[in-house]
Formats: sequence, C-alpha cells, structure tokens
Amino acid sequence: MAARLCRSLCGLWLLTAATPAGWADPKPPDPKPNPSKSLDLLLTDPRLVPHDTLMSKADWSAIRRAATTRFHPTRDQITDESKPKALLRQLASPATPTTDSPGRALSTDEHIELQESVDATQRAYERPASSRTVEITVKTSETGQVLGMAVSLPSGSPRFDEEAMLCLRDAFASYPPTEERRPMMSRWRVRAGYAVTLPKAMAPMVARTPSGRMPSRGIPLLAPVWGTFDETRGTAQTHHAFADKIETQIELLSRTPD
Repeated sequence: MAARLCRSLCGLWLLTAATPAGWADPKPPDPKPNPSKSLDLLLTDPRLVPHDTLMSKADWSAIRRAATTRFHPTRDQITDESKPKALLRQLASPATPTTDSPGRALSTDEHIELQESVDATQRAYERPASSRTVEITVKTSETGQVLGMAVSLPSGSPRFDEEAMLCLRDAFASYPPTEERRPMMSRWRVRAGYAVTLPKAMAPMVARTPSGRMPSRGIPLLAPVWGTFDETRGTAQTHHAFADKIETQIELLSRTPD
C-alpha cells in the first residue's frame, strides 16, 4: 500500500515537472483604461484656458441686455423726415398682416378672433418705414476693459452711431467679460426703426347667440387713447395715437480672441 502511494506521488511530480510553461493558466489581462474618464478630466480642468476656440465663459447676453436697456435713440437720430411725411410713407408701404398669438385660434369667441385680425392689420400699418443700422467692433483686454471701439459699418448718421457706441460702452462697463481672461474682439449690430402710432382699432362686437341684438358686422371703432396691462410686471401703461414708436434691436455678430 505504501509503495503504491509512493509511486503515485512520484508520477504526479514527474507530470508536473514535464508540463510546458505555455500550458499553464494564462494571467488575466490588465483592465483597459477608460478613455472617457481622461477626456472628462481634460475638459473640466480649470487650469486650461481655451485660447484658440470659441468656447466662452463670459455672459455676453448680459452685455446685450444692458445695451438694449440703455439704447434710446430719438426720432431725429433715426430719420431726417418730419412726422407727417414719415406717417404718409408708413401708410403707403404696409407689411403683410400676421397674427403672433396662435394659441387664441382655439378660442370659440368670435370677437377675440376678429380683434386679432384687426390688431394684425394695425401692426402691419405701424411697421417702421425709416430705420438705421450700424455695426461696431469692440476690443477688450484680459481684464474686460474696453481698449478700443470703432464703427465698421456706419449708418449714415453720426449722432446715431455715437448713441449706439455710448450704449455699448456703458454695457461693457457694467458687465465686463473678465471671465474670458484673454483679449477679445466682438462685433455688434445696432438697429433702430421709427414709426408713428395709429389710433387703436377696436373690432365691432359679434353677437354670441343668433337672437342677440349686437351687430355681427360693422366698421372698427378708433380710440385715440387706450391702455395696456402687463401681467408679468403688474404695470399699466397709457398709449396715445400719433406718438413716436421706436423699435430697437442689438445683436452680437461674433466674438473671437484677439
């Protein structure tokens, strides 16, 4: 019995010693590195500054909003025409009436639909017939200070261009792009249009029932003075006919490292 056990152990030892190294169980491969993790670290590294990309950390929309609030051109800065002449040209070239409240199309009140049609027609005749547009280039330093400002596309009125540059300069002073941490060059487009308000056209009442006595058709009534209420701000405002109506628009065309 002991001899048999000894022969078994010797045979097992010889088999183990004669086994090639390649027959052994291979080692498990090393786990592959996660490329997304290194990419996330690269993009979120606060030490990296995008010098050659359009990535922006500054709030340029705040500059645009501040400039829009500050920009208040007058009629003389927009047009050289008198108010009667500007009104005649405005009435001679109306725009196509369009409704800007599609949600009211679901209403079953015929008077609301008729009033929307009248308001769309009035907005078409109150479209500004006189306008000016200027493009301005602004250079800022690493600290966000304005280094230079120049008119790249004049509007034809030096007073209008000066007013547009003044509003942009005040906006950059209130919201300097210090987060950029590099010199920047931005191009802006400033536009203003002049129109004359018309009397408020009130649509005639529409009968709600077939037996109603209110007229279903008629001539819109004209109101020289009317009021509006802003539900978001909770403020009321009074409007007058034949008053100056000035529409402004400020756009950021581009921003690039200088």
